[in-house]
Amino acid sequence: MSDKNIKKELGETEKMTRYSMFMCDNCNFIFENKDVVFYINDDLSEMTEEALGILSSRTMTGSKISGFVHTWYCIHCKDFVDEYDIVSNKTNLSIRKVEEIIKKLSKHDKVIFTTNLKSIYHRNCPKCGREIDAVWNFNKCPQCEKGNLRLINEYIYEIKEYDLN
Repeated sequence: MSDKNIKKELGETEKMTRYSMFMCDNCNFIFENKDVVFYINDDLSEMTEEALGILSSRTMTGSKISGFVHTWYCIHCKDFVDEYDIVSNKTNLSIRKVEEIIKKLSKHDKVIFTTNLKSIYHRNCPKCGREIDAVWNFNKCPQCEKGNLRLINEYIYEIKEYDLN
């Protein structure tokens, strides 16, 4: 039996989590990008955000409301915006009500939402209303608009999980 078939037979699940750090070669602006998940407890009173891993993935899957947290940047406000990408809503609540709960529980100041659960969103800054983008998509540093962003650290962790039952 090949490795691929053994992995399939054992029920191997592969997940990868990534961490990247960018720094401007002019002003030393630093941006850290990491794979972060969020999930809300059963009574919808507490939200946890943590790096994607086996335990967080399991907890996320079992949660009634969960998804990913992405960080974007508004070049007009010169500030970061956090996006909650809602991937699971196992409650009877509307997406708008789920957004209200997340806003209430979030520790972030500037929050936007996306979801593939029956709606369309645009990535606009909640403060100025203009379009935002990922830091690594800018030709020049978004902070000083002169320097170039350089990737100075990057880690990719491969997580393998086996279901031996």
